[in-house]
Amino acid sequence: QVKTVEYDRDRNGNPFIDKILQLVTQSKNDIQVTKAAAQRIESISAKKNCKVKQGSLSAFAHMLNYTCPKQITLHISSNPNHFPELLPLVQILACKEIKLWLLLDHLYFKTSQGEDDSILVPLQNNDKCKTVQFLGRLGQAGLEGLPRSLEVCALRIKPAHVPTLNTTLTAMPDLWHLGIALDATNNPPVESIPTLRYGGKELYLDIDCSIGDNEVAYAVALVAILCPRGRNTCEWISFWNTHLTSVGATRLLEELHDRGLNVIEYVGIQSKVQITQDQTTELNTMAKAFDLKKVVIAKW
Repeated sequence: QVKTVEYDRDRNGNPFIDKILQLVTQSKNDIQVTKAAAQRIESISAKKNCKVKQGSLSAFAHMLNYTCPKQITLHISSNPNHFPELLPLVQILACKEIKLWLLLDHLYFKTSQGEDDSILVPLQNNDKCKTVQFLGRLGQAGLEGLPRSLEVCALRIKPAHVPTLNTTLTAMPDLWHLGIALDATNNPPVESIPTLRYGGKELYLDIDCSIGDNEVAYAVALVAILCPRGRNTCEWISFWNTHLTSVGATRLLEELHDRGLNVIEYVGIQSKVQITQDQTTELNTMAKAFDLKKVVIAKW
């Protein structure tokens, strides 16, 4: 059964090995089943990134006694604090010569879920395990300890921690993709936030601030101050937790245009106020006229 079980792949052909790991768990770690699973994983993981979801962390830790893929993605789609087995697994992986992608999706959650600083500790100053990608929520200590090997990084941070991030960014020569979700829910003064020191290829900015129609200029000013000097284009710019109506959304596009800010993919607006499909169509017409590509409206 291990040899024939179907497994999912991502769009790049990388295998999700959870179904294979589930068979090991169902067998109560039977030695023969485990060895067969190890052989299957070895055969499908050659030159591929093996992907493991949150429900298979313990089974994968057991499997590491038998085989270890050279490229591993751990994908946690809910609060990582609910998975105490995650940190011990990262500690094991930190001792192996592998490449690691660590994706903690609660970066995008509405409510505060704590910070992920402790999960990064085993990966700091690590010459064996090369951390290629990290998504998560970080505080001061986590930002100081970000692996310098990162190529892709998306972080939810507080405004007060931007200076620490800037110091770390100067020591990350391979970083080409940076996403920042700025927690500006307490409406910090714009002048208190430094500009990002980032020269990589792709920049994604999300601003979490509870703005209404009359506070659009403030939110766009946050984007403008974060954008590295000499840079006015982001892959996307989005605004979370807003109370914008279609009138406010129109003002938002006008303000972005007036400041000379551009996007490659879209301007995102998550609002607690209903914006109709007809209004969204009008906003998209305006966005195209302003070289802002398109507008994506989401209910917050």
